[in-house]
Amino acid sequence: MMEHIDRNLNLKLLESKIENLDKFEDKSFDIVAARRVLHHSENLQK
Repeated sequence: MMEHIDRNLNLKLLESKIENLDKFEDKSFDIVAARRVLHHSENLQK
């Protein structure tokens, strides 16, 4: 999905495992996109 985003839009793109979002501060996102993500999770309980 990320490869389809126009790099000329001056966006900061980040990828992370859904179980490890601790490195992101609260309110640090303007937009979040997730598609077909739960079946990739290694630890749904977390």
